[in-house]
Amino acid sequence: MVTPLEEDFMHMAIAEASKCQPENRATPLVGALAVRGAEILATAYRGERKKGEHAEFTLLERKLTGQELRDVVVYTTLEPCVERGHLKTPCAFWLVMRQVQKVYVGMLDPNRDILGLGYRTLRAYGVDVDMFSPAFQQLIEAQNETFAREIERSSTTLRFARPAALKVPGPTPINSLRTWLARPLAAGTSSGSFKYPITGEVAGLDRPEALHVYVYTNRRYEGGTFPIDTDGHFSGHVILNEQSTSYAIYFQVIRGKETLYRTIAMVR
Repeated sequence: MVTPLEEDFMHMAIAEASKCQPENRATPLVGALAVRGAEILATAYRGERKKGEHAEFTLLERKLTGQELRDVVVYTTLEPCVERGHLKTPCAFWLVMRQVQKVYVGMLDPNRDILGLGYRTLRAYGVDVDMFSPAFQQLIEAQNETFAREIERSSTTLRFARPAALKVPGPTPINSLRTWLARPLAAGTSSGSFKYPITGEVAGLDRPEALHVYVYTNRRYEGGTFPIDTDGHFSGHVILNEQSTSYAIYFQVIRGKETLYRTIAMVR
């Protein structure tokens, strides 16, 4: 049962969404906030810092950069996205990588091809997910009526991104992607940094060309893009400025500017 305090937070997220400046008829109005207990850590809305920038990204990576979020609840008025432009990370994946405790969603994406995928992706990676109260859902739907009408015409087809199972060290299947992250084997390029070799094989995807990788620790992330050879093998390394007992590894297999596959591996 939703508490009065949780309803207050839902109302605040809707108020944040009302601050959005519509970019076009197919642009949603989205607000988000992060709370720890009764404390509001930050609020955000789409386009607040940069035109087109998603509210969840602004919240997590602009305003809460480097903060520990494992006991934090995020309220967002629109289902987090599962697809972004070339080499951009979808909001559902950011929420997973930042290891938030729970996400309240105000409205599922009206695009019939991706309806519910953000919700399911969060659940699949172990994030607790719930919906806003029905009365607030109706307010958000009315707020985004024009967006919903326009976006329902979309015909984009996306695959559901299931979680990766990864053990350290040694290879473990990750659906159609196999890889592993080794513990740091050598010092990095500067004092206090560590080099993490990443090697593996991509299987079952149509002509993959490169693997884009982020390794996300508690406070920061570093990444790189590694070429994939004709046999599906890749190798490279990521240099992190800290050692950590917990990693979120984001994998994005690409061909040109097309994303073939995304997944996240949690290493603890």
